[in-house]
Amino acid sequence: MRKQKVKVKETKVTEFLILSIFAFCILIAMLNLLSVQPSVTDFSFYLLLAIVITCIYKPVRMFVYKILSKLFKPIFYFVKSFFTKNKLLELHEIDEMTGQEFERYLKQLYERHGYKVKLTKKSKDYGADLILKKGKKTFVVQAKCLNKKAGIRAVQEVAGAIKHYRADVGIVVTNQYYTTPAKNLAKSNGIQLINRDELDKMNSISRRQYKFSTAISFILNKS
Repeated sequence: MRKQKVKVKETKVTEFLILSIFAFCILIAMLNLLSVQPSVTDFSFYLLLAIVITCIYKPVRMFVYKILSKLFKPIFYFVKSFFTKNKLLELHEIDEMTGQEFERYLKQLYERHGYKVKLTKKSKDYGADLILKKGKKTFVVQAKCLNKKAGIRAVQEVAGAIKHYRADVGIVVTNQYYTTPAKNLAKSNGIQLINRDELDKMNSISRRQYKFSTAISFILNKS
């Protein structure tokens, strides 16, 4: 078994070296076509080699990505939020979100449904991730992006947030479903539960409204 593992490692290293050399040769050939001929004594030559290795070898690529993501996190966040600002996602894409990404997406979703939305601070949210306002009513929302059923704790958190924020209604939104205790507690406290199916309906309605408003604005701009 040990010999087999060593052979596998040797094979992977060999494949990596061959692929690196091949990619590097192609890169040099492309530079020659552009009348750029980096010398072995130049720093640019080794920089190109490092770039090729970084692009091909996954561990190195992931290491570089982690360093860059830490250094340029604000820039990455700005670019990502800029390109996803008006993007309407499918459920399987929502499932892959982090908790904060899910909260930001719900903010956009509720805004498309005509609510004024504010995200609470992470350190002191008092059981609410979002505060919604529509007309004279205030709603507090607990967002749960999970890979299992949402439990009783989410309902307890939003129930406490109602009094703190002096809200009229408490809502829990999840990309999954709810446990029976969570449903029972929500019913006795008048908490609205939005599960996976209802979230999909909200998303679908939002998608149709967004497409319609985009079409109308396009027509008005053309006229």
